[in-house]
Amino acid sequence: MVWMVGAHAAPGLIATDGFAGRQVRLWLEGPPGITAIVLASTAGFSPCSPQLGTECIGLLGSPELWATTTLDPGGHAQLDLPIPPGLSGTQITAQVLFVDGSSHILPPPVQIQVRPGNMDPDRDFLPTPLELSLGLDPNNADTDGGGVPDGDELALHGTNPLDPADDLVPILDSDGDGIPDDQEILFGSDPFNYDTDGDGLPDGDEVNNWGTHPLIADTDGGGVPDGDEIFNGTNPHDPADDGLSWVDSDGDGLPDAEEALYGTDPFNPDTDGGGVLDGDEIFNGTNPLDPADDGLSWVDSDGDGLPDAEEALYGTDPFNPDTDGGGVLDGDEIFNGTNPLDPADDGLS
Repeated sequence: MVWMVGAHAAPGLIATDGFAGRQVRLWLEGPPGITAIVLASTAGFSPCSPQLGTECIGLLGSPELWATTTLDPGGHAQLDLPIPPGLSGTQITAQVLFVDGSSHILPPPVQIQVRPGNMDPDRDFLPTPLELSLGLDPNNADTDGGGVPDGDELALHGTNPLDPADDLVPILDSDGDGIPDDQEILFGSDPFNYDTDGDGLPDGDEVNNWGTHPLIADTDGGGVPDGDEIFNGTNPHDPADDGLSWVDSDGDGLPDAEEALYGTDPFNPDTDGGGVLDGDEIFNGTNPLDPADDGLSWVDSDGDGLPDAEEALYGTDPFNPDTDGGGVLDGDEIFNGTNPLDPADDGLS
């Protein structure tokens, strides 16, 4: 079945002018969850009326450009349609075809004027001549400094790009990823897809928490997606650790990813050969790279309030509660800020 144009709520698209060698940005609105196919041609458009059992695409000639996407649960999508360099100065007719499996919706087409690729230096999707004619700054994406790009003010909000006061439109975060739609459009991420690059991390988390790139699934290029690295405990900015994970290859109680942090060998349970597993050394507070302290632990052999492992750090005797013999326990001296190796200060506190 083919739905006649106008028989349903008017879905369609908004498009700014395109730029040769770059792209034209399309904002799609239609029935939620269905496929949208955008077809574009430089040959023009001939109006036609869809009828039951037929499919009418009004584009003349074969579509030279096309792209496809799926509308989100809210019935929205953003699509960037690449434009070859050779089309500078031409006009493109674009029509969106919504397909839900058995039915099609064909809203009216839009006309897109293709400008030279260097005519939008501030990348707000408004060509320089238009910005100048409107009194906008072609080198400033947000002329009025109100926080919303000039192109968004004109195409999406219908606000005045010369008045910062009306930029305070409701802050929309359609995909719930923690980044407002306006910022996503400016940055190039998809305001209707909470994870634009599909790496398992919401765009907002990538920008605000991890510092990873919301448009690049593997920020460090190490071969593991950013989301997997966060889950594995590896560094999404360091390609060297991409092969590590929470797996504990040597069974020493220390995950391979953490062994990389401590400089221990993930395939040797006792890196320093001192007789104590690397994981136990980290738990005990001893050095897994130094075999000399492997016999120490959080045990307090002399009962002075200072664990044996810490006695090693202070140079005190783990089997003598008052190493300097001054009358104050080693643990109390550390607590009091006195020197457990100097009996002269034991009366101070």
